Amino acid sequence: MAEPAVQPFQQPKREYQPLTPQDLSNVVADPEAMKLPAGYHWYETMIVLRASINDQDRDEQLAKFEAYLNKEDCLHINALVRSRSRMAYPMKGNWDGMYVLYTYAAKRQTARNVQLLLSNPEAGSEDKILRHITLCRL
Repeated sequence: MAEPAVQPFQQPKREYQPLTPQDLSNVVADPEAMKLPAGYHWYETMIVLRASINDQDRDEQLAKFEAYLNKEDCLHINALVRSRSRMAYPMKGNWDGMYVLYTYAAKRQTARNVQLLLSNPEAGSEDKILRHITLCRL
């Protein structure tokens, strides 16, 4: 009986769909509309949540964060929630996580307070956030 020929590994071809005007509906074409008041800067906060939390807990956690941003007078708050995905390395023993990216305009002190808020979570939610980072976009 002849051995089957070994097939070389072939990378699957990915097809990407071009962007349509509907995909770009959130993009503001007028740069004047995106000008910020004095003292405000653009920030991005990436939060990695435990993948095992249910949707209600996730929504509750994100609602608290958004309420804090609103209380601090942040502008242009936008959230991008990605589905559960495998991480490159474990965080607190978890190989899967949920990525949430917030973009917003805030004052410098607000960004510091966001880091303090996420670094010191309230009782009951300390095991839901695996990691976080806040960056200033220039």
